Amino acid sequence: MKFSLNLIFRSSYPFFVFSLEAFFLLGLSSHLTKLLLVYTEIIYLPKVKDMKLTVVGVINGFTLLIVLCNHLSYNSTRWRMESWWLMRGTFLFYAFIICISVMSAMFLFLYVSVMKRLAQLSSMKSISKEQTKAIKKR
Repeated sequence: MKFSLNLIFRSSYPFFVFSLEAFFLLGLSSHLTKLLLVYTEIIYLPKVKDMKLTVVGVINGFTLLIVLCNHLSYNSTRWRMESWWLMRGTFLFYAFIICISVMSAMFLFLYVSVMKRLAQLSSMKSISKEQTKAIKKR
């Protein structure tokens, strides 16, 4: 069965675009969240009560805030969507690309930092119990 664009009403294009954007950004942010949790464990930031919930809330809140801002900018400009997809050349597309670029840069920075720290910890002769636990987990 071939999917036809005529099955989607024009009035529901914004719903599909913002849902698509949210799913893509939340998918990318889940990897960033996991790496940030590993980073806090390896770097030994002071223990914050419910660190996992805080990190997940901040990262997912950031991505949902981006989607909300895009939705509000769309509604305030009364711009007409031509497609249910993130079309190249539109404000929504460029905002999406900028968000993905920033999140990817954050991911790369955290990944390099964690890998350097793990290499340092594994080459140390005297390692504390917390450090040993963190290395074995990773």
